[in-house]
Order: sequence, then C-alpha cells, then structure tokens
Amino acid sequence: MTDTRISNDRAEKNRAAIDAADKASNYEWGFSSDIEQDFAPKGLSEDTVRFISAKKNEPEWMLEWRLKAYRHWLTMTPPDWAKLNVPPIFVISRAS
Repeated sequence: MTDTRISNDRAEKNRAAIDAADKASNYEWGFSSDIEQDFAPKGLSEDTVRFISAKKNEPEWMLEWRLKAYRHWLTMTPPDWAKLNVPPIFVISRAS
C-alpha cells in the first residue's frame, strides 16, 4: 500500500469519526443530560492527588493516606517478570 493510499484511508476514517461525533452531539429526539464534569491536570503528581481528594471532599487523613501511597508508588520499579521490553511509562506531564 502506498503512503498516499494510507494517508487517504486515515483521512477518510478521521472524517467518518468526526461525522459520527457531530451526529451524536446533535441528538434529534431532544433528550440531553447536562452532566457537570471536572478535568484534572495531565499526568500523575502530588498536585493531581490533592486535586482529586479536594473534589471528593475527603478528610485530611484520607489525603495523607493517598499521598503516602503515591510516594511509595514512586519508589517502586515496574515488574520485569514478563520480559516484554516495553519502554518506561512517563506519568508526569509538565506544562509547556
């Protein structure tokens, strides 16, 4: 398959996905659900743990428990028993 053909296939699939999303966003029967949503910062960091805990209105002891677990998780190394040779997972995203 040529690069042009692959590019055209991707463009066609992207167009179909966009059309499906547009159709879904304009539901013709009038039903809608306005659901409140929040967005956490990208990545996993102490700030993300604090953000989620605050959104859940958790008590201070729960936040400290979660932060302790997060700090412990940072010290852990990924298991190597499967010998998969996968690249490391980067979980912290920095704002640019």
